[in-house]
Formats: sequence, C-alpha cells, structure tokens
Amino acid sequence: MPTVILIGHNFVYPIIDVLRMFYGSCSCSGENQISAGLDTDIEIYSQLSGECVTTWVEGSKERLPVSDLSEKLAPKREVKRQLYILLSGLLGRVYPWGSLTGIRPTVIAREAKTAKELTDIYFVREDKALLAIETAKNEDRILNSVTPDVLCAYMGVPFCRSRCTYCSFISQDAAAQTHLLVPYTEAIQKEIDSFFQENAPKISCLYVGGGTPTVFDDNTFRSFLENSFRSLGTDSISEITVEAGRADTITDHKLHTLKDLGVQRICINPQTLSDRTLVRIGRDHTTGDFYTAYNAARKIGFKTVSVDLIAGLPGESPDDFIHSLEGVFVLDPENITIHTLSIKKKASISMDVYKSEDRKQVEELDRMLSYAHARLKEKGYLPYYLYRQKDTLGGHENTGYSRPGHECIYNVAMMSDQRSILAFGAGSVSKRSFADERLQRCPNVRDAKEYIRRSEEMALRKRCFFGV
Repeated sequence: MPTVILIGHNFVYPIIDVLRMFYGSCSCSGENQISAGLDTDIEIYSQLSGECVTTWVEGSKERLPVSDLSEKLAPKREVKRQLYILLSGLLGRVYPWGSLTGIRPTVIAREAKTAKELTDIYFVREDKALLAIETAKNEDRILNSVTPDVLCAYMGVPFCRSRCTYCSFISQDAAAQTHLLVPYTEAIQKEIDSFFQENAPKISCLYVGGGTPTVFDDNTFRSFLENSFRSLGTDSISEITVEAGRADTITDHKLHTLKDLGVQRICINPQTLSDRTLVRIGRDHTTGDFYTAYNAARKIGFKTVSVDLIAGLPGESPDDFIHSLEGVFVLDPENITIHTLSIKKKASISMDVYKSEDRKQVEELDRMLSYAHARLKEKGYLPYYLYRQKDTLGGHENTGYSRPGHECIYNVAMMSDQRSILAFGAGSVSKRSFADERLQRCPNVRDAKEYIRRSEEMALRKRCFFGV
C-alpha cells in the first residue's frame, strides 16, 4: 500500500483528504505516516523546509514542486496540491475539483478572483471553476443582506419515517421510536426557553430541518411549531424555511399549519421521479405522492417551494436523472438543489458498489451534472450556494439553484461560515463567527434520548458559548 511520510510538518488531514480521493480509506500507520489503498507499495515523501514544500516518490529523481507556486500558497495548501499532482500522474486520474478537497470551494474562489486562477493553480476543471466563481458572487450578494450581529437559527428534528439507504445522518426511525416524538418536542422547547430566558430573541432567519420535521402527527406538529415559534419570536423573522421533506409525511393539515404560522418557504424532496429507484433507496412514497404534496403546497400558496434531486442514485442512468429534472421543471419550483450522491460509512449502500476508476460511472455522472447546470441556467435558475462532502461520487458537489429573489438566506449563511448560527435539537451545531474570520462550534449531543434528558444543559452550554 502507498505510504506518505511527512517531514517537517504535521498536515495529516490535508494529506488524508487527497489520499481518500484516489484510494478511498486510509489511516495513520505510524508517527507522521499515512497509508492508503492496496494496489501499490510505494513510499511518498512530503517535506516542508522553511516555506518550501517538496514531494517525491522514494527512489525517484524527480521532485515536486514543478513550478514556483509553493512561494504563493500557504504550505498547507501546497502540500495538498503537490500530492494531487503526484498521484494524478501516477494513477492517470484527475478530479473535477482538482486539489481542492474542502467543503466550501467558494472560499478559494473569492481569493482566486478568476476561474483561470482556480484552474491554473488548483487544477479545477474549467466548468467547475466557472461555477465556483459565479456562485461565490451570488453568495456574497445574499450575505450582504444579513448583518453579522444578528443570529440565524436552526431547529433540527432527527427523525424520519424510514431511513434512506444512502443516509448517514442521525435520523431515528420514527416507526420504532414513536414514544420519543412528543418528549423530543418538549425537550426542544425547554432548550429554546432556557437559552433565551428573559432575553428577547434577535434572529434574522430560521430553518427547520432534519431528518423530516413533518414526521409528527398533525396535532403534535402544530403544537410543536406554535410553541417553538412563539419562543423564537418568529413574527419578526423575515425568512422561515421548513423541510417538509418526504411526501409520505405531508398532509393538508400540516401545510395549513405552516402557512398559518408564517412559513414562506418549504422543501419537498423526491430525490428522483422514478418509482423503481424510490423503492431501491428505501423511500416509502411514490412519485404520485410527491406530485400530490407539491400541488397541495401550491394551492395553499407558499412563496417559495424547493425541490431536491440526487445525481448518481443506484441503478439510475443519465436518462433517468434527466427525466426527473425535466419533470421537476414542469412544476416550476422557485428553488432546485442538485445533490451528488455521497456514501458514508454508516449508510447501508456500500461505497464498494461505486469505483472512482470506473470510467462509465464517471462519465455518466458528469453527463447528469453538466446537463443539469446547463438546463437550470436556460430556465433562469442561478447557483447561489455550493458545498462538497467527503465520499461524493466522482468528487463532485451539491449546488443550490434559485430564481432571483427566492434564495434561502439561511443556506448561504450556514454554508459560508461567515454568520453565526444558533442551533437547537439533537445533533445540531451552533457556530459563532468572529470579525477576524475565526469560527467556533458548539455541538449538541447527537443521541435523541440523551438530548431529551440534557436539553436544558445544552441551552446553558450555548449561553456560555455566545456570552449571553
């Protein structure tokens, strides 16, 4: 197996990020040594001497850098860049985002200023570089509408009717955990009230996500939102988004509840319009159920309806994905998010099913995403937030598209790490953004039962975190 030996630095995670792209799993095999893959037995050296980074294979006379870029980049980035160059040459593979492995490519896009710089320095493919530059400009425009001194809020509901086969979130199976649903709503209420105490909430936007927030029965759902919204002071919040999520949990009563409580934005996410695929990925609803829920939401009159699709679902061809996208266009939603399938360790789908060196899979996924981007632009949708996950097929990305004026401010604030997030619920993570670009995180406990027991403790922890 290839082993990377670090000399003069300890940039373990950047090295691991690049190795994972080419080899999958990897691990520390000794002090300052990282091993990955099974197909070759080579030693790679990554050395930092002063500000100069050098990378080479044991026994080879050729050493990187191949240019003077190491003088322009921070050593942490240059370590990744050089390892990417070396492995790409050894294995004959390139990835659409080049040596960029982070969650937020738009951060680098803002620094680079032009798509050509992203391509020349980081080997980002031209179409992805252009996407990053365009999205970064739209993100900045949206961020300017949110003052840094006002919090964005999140409420998490980690329960689903059933777990999708690709899912790695902490979602509890509500069918087996019905006894927790009401106590969970009470726990969130305790956390919110314990956090604010006598202080009036100052929140610019609210996002209720999951899991599936509409997993509760009609009456529990209404009382949950009425109580929590009252404590959060939602009458003065200009943007409220709720993930209605799966069609098998959406009822007319819940949609009317949302409308009555001032929710302007909802998400209804089929992921695909193929009934065969829906069965394959464990979603207990049909395409017909999705259409019924969507049409009901339209009839009630929400300002913005968002729809998610996933490219690369098991068994789907480019034609299947294109059929889903064109079917969504007929509905004319204000937001469409295109996700690339990401397979995590805890998901029931194994990453072994997908091989990065399978050219057909790579080409088909590329075709899906390229088609989506081109058609969305034709239809008047603009990319306004973008992020990447580890173990995403082909090293691609997730992109949110919107008609002008319908962008989700919370999504941009949360993904940019440039605004503070106040988060309630099991597994949620509050973030505090500082003027000097520092970011601190304060996580809640992940297990729902543990959270129910300790929700007031989570609130007090956050009070200290935000200095309330």
